[in-house]
Amino acid sequence: MPGVKDSPHREDIEAEIGALAFDRLAALGHKPAAQRIQAEQEIAGPAAWARVLTEAQTGEISTGAWTDLYRADPEGYQEARAGEIPGLGGEVRRFDISAAREVEASAGFQGIR
Repeated sequence: MPGVKDSPHREDIEAEIGALAFDRLAALGHKPAAQRIQAEQEIAGPAAWARVLTEAQTGEISTGAWTDLYRADPEGYQEARAGEIPGLGGEVRRFDISAAREVEASAGFQGIR
């Protein structure tokens, strides 16, 4: 495909073409492809949520992260977007700090260091 080689989005384009080819192989009954797709689908939801939450910690959530979440968990995507609040990233960071402090306090209480 002309233009792909020099595109700044080359890796994304190649990944999308590869995914489409793999989907087609699975649809044609290629067992290893079908097994891989099934395995990917099983982890897609947790992976998408992890990406959204990680990006929320560092700032703005990318379109790619929202797309992954929509594909993996459409209901969760709708709920997350409906409840999207400016400053969510800051809230997630505060929660992370609080959780880390609780783990440290718990470890100290149990004599673990």
